[in-house]
Amino acid sequence: MDPEKEKEREAVVLDTNIILASILKQGSYTRQVIIYITDILGIEAYTPEKTLQEIEGHLEELAKRKKIQIEELQAAIRILLLDVKIAERDLYKEYLARASDCVRDQADVDFAALALYLSNKFGKVILLTWNKKDYRDNCLKIHRVFVHTPSDLPAFIK
Repeated sequence: MDPEKEKEREAVVLDTNIILASILKQGSYTRQVIIYITDILGIEAYTPEKTLQEIEGHLEELAKRKKIQIEELQAAIRILLLDVKIAERDLYKEYLARASDCVRDQADVDFAALALYLSNKFGKVILLTWNKKDYRDNCLKIHRVFVHTPSDLPAFIK
């Protein structure tokens, strides 16, 4: 795609709690928002590879909670992430230091760093999370990164 046209588009970064909320509850509002954003609006969705590592570390616990086999859970995750680009840390590593200043919980630095990286490619980046308080909103806004929850949907749609 033409870099100038890409600058007019939006991207969304999904943090781990968004993806887990989408998987854990059948027909969840969070899952519907992700589908709406990616399939209906055509906004490109990203998540750091760290998300998959975090989920992998909790697969057994999550499968027990959902009362399903781990393989079924893995299949559900693969389906949910079909339209989500998984970003390797090398892609955004130069933004980690700046992102560190923009988060209250250092566990979220990869999401903020990925969003900052994407803000150079896209006109607007939405960091979608259920934990808005973990991000320093003003620090990210100056880079056209906006932190929202799925409940904020009307606020961040064009």
